[in-house]
Amino acid sequence: MHLQTQRVLVRVSYLVCLGLSLAFVSPVRGAVITLGPGITNPPPSLTSIVPEKAVADKAQLVSSADFNAILAATLNAQGYTAANNWIYSFTSPPLPAGLGNPVALPANAQFNITAYNLHLNAAQTKFGELFDFTLINPPADPVLAGATITQHWLQLLNEDKKYGNFGFAIDGHAGFWQVDNGDVVGAAGGANRGAVNGLGPYYDSNAPGGGFSVPYNFHDDPQFYSGEGTYLHFTTIPAWDVSIVGNNYIIVGDTGISWGFHIPEPSTVTLMALGIVVILILARFQRTIVGTRVA
Repeated sequence: MHLQTQRVLVRVSYLVCLGLSLAFVSPVRGAVITLGPGITNPPPSLTSIVPEKAVADKAQLVSSADFNAILAATLNAQGYTAANNWIYSFTSPPLPAGLGNPVALPANAQFNITAYNLHLNAAQTKFGELFDFTLINPPADPVLAGATITQHWLQLLNEDKKYGNFGFAIDGHAGFWQVDNGDVVGAAGGANRGAVNGLGPYYDSNAPGGGFSVPYNFHDDPQFYSGEGTYLHFTTIPAWDVSIVGNNYIIVGDTGISWGFHIPEPSTVTLMALGIVVILILARFQRTIVGTRVA
């Protein structure tokens, strides 16, 4: 099959899958997205001097019913498994009696976005993206007698390729996946690891000196990326680590927020238009040569 035809088919398949996924996304009730002063959702696209164009995702709320399966598969691929004393489940057992998962966000919960914009590196050749929000009216923490319970963000990341040679292919899902924790894999050990830097699956687990945000404020600024076909899609989820009797239970909120960006390949229409322009230029050049020879 011709390479260009393959690319067109891939793009069409992607759009069809995207449309189907949006059609069957579980509705998120209660929680809402609010925007701080001057914030637009999605933010404006941005063009580098290459030139390439980055397009930001529209931030959307995502139900746990829609992220549970891919999150479970990613945690498993990254080593956060029951065999290593990390447990992500929704039933008891293996959850201790009285511990529920997921935690329902209140009906008045707000993901208040305070910064969301694409930006360029100093050379204006690559893209980064700033994303800040605050979860207003969060849920109460889970309660379990005798457990150590800590608040975290759990961030699921889907990329077009392995950046930093880290990420996991998940059957039935495009690209590569990871929980965004500093490229660390899960390992067996004692309890209360979720609250200790260097070991957990959480966004702040492996940040030196508390360098990454914890609830209920969030900040991220991935940078810098280039190349047609590049994409980074994030789902940021309020989470709790419940540590007891040698196990760490990963508890999530029932709603997260998705965001990110991509650098699209030229559209089929654009490629066709460029092809027509080239054909017209060549035809004119040939007529010029023929006319010169006749003269």
